[in-house]
Amino acid sequence: MIRSIPILLVVVLLFSSCGGLKRLEVSEVSTVFFEYNHADNINFGTEIEAKVLAIMLDGKEIDITNNKKLSFVSQDIRRSGIGKKFTLIKRPASFSDNYAAMTLTVSDDEETLKILDTVHLNFRGNLTINARGQSGNQGIDQQNSGTRIFFRDGRDGEHGTRGENGITANDYVAQIWKEESMVYIYVRNVADNTEWKYKMLANAEIIFDLRGGNGGRGGIGGGGGDGKDGKVVDGKSTGPGDGGHGGFGGDAGNGGNGGSIQVFIHPSASAVEELLHIRTQGGYGGEGGKGGDGGKPGDVLSGQIAGAMGQRGSSGRSGMNGSKGTSSIAIIEFDYSQFQ
Repeated sequence: MIRSIPILLVVVLLFSSCGGLKRLEVSEVSTVFFEYNHADNINFGTEIEAKVLAIMLDGKEIDITNNKKLSFVSQDIRRSGIGKKFTLIKRPASFSDNYAAMTLTVSDDEETLKILDTVHLNFRGNLTINARGQSGNQGIDQQNSGTRIFFRDGRDGEHGTRGENGITANDYVAQIWKEESMVYIYVRNVADNTEWKYKMLANAEIIFDLRGGNGGRGGIGGGGGDGKDGKVVDGKSTGPGDGGHGGFGGDAGNGGNGGSIQVFIHPSASAVEELLHIRTQGGYGGEGGKGGDGGKPGDVLSGQIAGAMGQRGSSGRSGMNGSKGTSSIAIIEFDYSQFQ
């Protein structure tokens, strides 16, 4: 019994610590900031590990990355779930662009604190240029149906909705050159002439991601409702109701086609060709939604005919994969001053 006391104290302290974090008082927060390792390779397309820290008025630092009172909003950075992985998704419009911004907000019923913070790039490591087509949204899953109010049989389940098609990636032209130790990459969207301007230290890989978006999964069909139980009232027998049929699963969306790109490399950056990776695969078709389960018949009493089990809904069709895009690479002289 005596040996269990220290363990109990540790458990109590752990729960107290978690409870203190959940009861974060915004009025006691001095500031918040985005903490990451500045020595890591950081470039556009890079995934970094980071956390959000709150500095309290008493000087204490508290990790609030997963606190419900924190709101992380950014067009430049995408958070992966509720973990501490963040990807820099910004598409720079200038070669001088060297940061990714975010807004950190902590709020409760009494106070709101909003802080603008940034991640600064050092342009080391591999560069990923994300021009991938967006994946289609999933179909809507349906709830199970219930027993009818005025009828004996269970309700039929609603059908799952269709998943959306993945978006086809666009077509691009890219110019790559080198000045001193820095490689510059100019990318233009052929459809709308949108321009992106990347740079990186030499001897790292460049990944062009022009894959098509994946098709959305079909929605799951709702289960059929159960039939009402058999009954006998005043000597009159009423048989059990049949189970409702399950709803059909929704068809999945098709994958989008991969995009195309023409890459022109200046002789000053000819070594880049061996470090260039281009992904133009079509997106995967989504998975068809599963059909809903059939409802159960009501309980049968002696002398009654049993009700029928509802039929399971059929599954939706899987989507088709998108087609692969095209790419070409040429080493050629060009005046890169026009792209700066």
